[in-house]
Amino acid sequence: MAFRPEVVHGNCSLILFLFIIICLTINETHSTTQCMAGKYDLTPISAWDIWHLKTKISDKPVHFSINPCGSLPNGICSSEHVSICMSDDTNTATVIGNFSETLEPKTFEHKGGFRLDFQGGICPSASGSKRFYNTSINFKCGNSLGSPILLESSACSFFIEWHTTAACDRVDHQAVKENRCYLYDNQNKKHDFTPLVKQSSGYLAVSNGDYDFYINVCRNIQPEDPTSSCPQEAAACRIDSSDGSSAKTAYNMGAPVDREFVHLDDNKFSLYYEHAETNIPGCNNHNPSTTITFICPREGARIGESRAPVVTSDYNCQFQVEWQTEYACETEMLTSHTCVLDSDKYGIDIDLAPLQKAAGSNYHVKTTGYDYYVNVCENACDSKPDAGVCQLATPDVDAVEKNAGSFGNNLQTLSYVDGELSLTYKGGNKCSSGFERTSVITFKCNETANVGSPTFITETSCTYFFEWHTRYACHEHPTCQVTVGKKRYDLGLLDQEGKNWVALNSDEVESGTFILNVCDKILRDETKNVGSTKCGTEDSACYIGKIINI
Repeated sequence: MAFRPEVVHGNCSLILFLFIIICLTINETHSTTQCMAGKYDLTPISAWDIWHLKTKISDKPVHFSINPCGSLPNGICSSEHVSICMSDDTNTATVIGNFSETLEPKTFEHKGGFRLDFQGGICPSASGSKRFYNTSINFKCGNSLGSPILLESSACSFFIEWHTTAACDRVDHQAVKENRCYLYDNQNKKHDFTPLVKQSSGYLAVSNGDYDFYINVCRNIQPEDPTSSCPQEAAACRIDSSDGSSAKTAYNMGAPVDREFVHLDDNKFSLYYEHAETNIPGCNNHNPSTTITFICPREGARIGESRAPVVTSDYNCQFQVEWQTEYACETEMLTSHTCVLDSDKYGIDIDLAPLQKAAGSNYHVKTTGYDYYVNVCENACDSKPDAGVCQLATPDVDAVEKNAGSFGNNLQTLSYVDGELSLTYKGGNKCSSGFERTSVITFKCNETANVGSPTFITETSCTYFFEWHTRYACHEHPTCQVTVGKKRYDLGLLDQEGKNWVALNSDEVESGTFILNVCDKILRDETKNVGSTKCGTEDSACYIGKIINI
């Protein structure tokens, strides 16, 4: 049964019944808004009013403005009571999600989270009874407030995925206060810092002071060893030793405030924390604050190595921290029409070929009412030789298999954006609505899952969503840091691109060559080091002569 919201005019702007989105405004000048979707609390998301999603559709830039809990401010879209608006580079705005429509969350049975469906204005590309734009947002459990990303789109339908703590069934360490953790630069390229958000403890910054300095990104540090003495609301924490003893005293050097990231230049972005207290030792009656400057480690046309955060100044507890990290670099959508995705610039090398089964073989996924047969970059059922996913209605014995998405003729797309790896099959058999069936498989890195298998998540507008945990979706983000006592040493500068280190022979070493690499395996290349191909594929150090794996 569907329920429609009742609109109440006056100080209360909107009330929705049952487990539909609930919004309650306290007064006209200062509002405290609670936003619930069934058992899920979206209030931390609603606090930021407008969420932005900028991307390209058919190589044309588009900008989505999203407020899942209420109406967008007047002037953003062409009408009032709009939750999702899409605009293009000509500033033509299209209503693709009305707030006044039914907003009933659909819970994902197997993986947790939920889906909200929005109906927009009339779609001129549609035919028959499907006359409106439709937008679905799949909310899934994440480690932060997250951000919306466009997973798939068609002429009249848009599918957005949003990983957020608001969609988690349980959050062990709820944030005291949290910043939105991404931004778009002047070229509309996204810089996403959410992978740096820690649910517990924090990052130890390199410093020359007689203290340990810990930070978290976009939220408070959860007090847990080694930050158990830090104040719960602190996002930056200074831990002092008392007279050289083991006793520790921790101070709040800044908490998240209602500020966005600041775009300093193409490679630098800053995040600001502050704390209103003047009687902290060493602060000389100043309120402590911490400014973290994130730097993209750009090396020509490629992204270089990340480094540990470093305290560059602590005068009067006005801490300045510099952090060279790949997450300060722009994220771009990488796509391929094969099962291989690689990028030297971003250090990504993904090959899903090990997941592929022989033609006609498949992974069987059972749901209520339908069976799905899934393969990776190969046909999934003999009756539909071009289908990457087949659908069969059950228990109808007379049902025939339907092509739920094709893998050939550039109809399949492997894409990587915002850390999300997905494989899309388009061009399947038409549904009764006239739309072609489409399947979207989202792959999750899981080092212990080996090959893994797909799980059905949801279906909307003739598009079927699956999730697949596998180690073949992983790619490494190596760091090379060593901690000795209170000191942290970054050895990443010793990493050599495309060559090995060669050690000088001593009197104790017989004639031969000793080669090694720091933070990586040695390069087995005869043109660089004769005999290196005889070393083991996993070696980081090798003596060429006796071929001893160190």
